[in-house]
Amino acid sequence: LQIILMDSIDQLIDSFDSKEKNKNVRYREFLYHCFTKFEKEIKKIKSKKIINKYITMRDNTLSYLIQNEKEITLKLSR
Repeated sequence: LQIILMDSIDQLIDSFDSKEKNKNVRYREFLYHCFTKFEKEIKKIKSKKIINKYITMRDNTLSYLIQNEKEITLKLSR
C-alpha cells in the first residue's frame, strides 16, 4: 500500500504546475491540486462502492501529505 501511495503521489507531483516561489504557498496549492484531482475522478463515477474507495484513497493521500509536509515540500521544490 505504501508503494502504491508513493507512486500516486509522484504522479500528482508530476501533474502539478505552479509558478509560486514561496514553498509554503506552493505546498498548500499542491494540497488543493490533489484534492481537486480526486474530486474530478469521484464526480465521473456512478458506483457508490468505487466512490467510497476513491474517497478513502483521497483521505489517506491527503493525510500522508500533511504528515510528511517537509518531504513533500522538498520534492515540490525540485
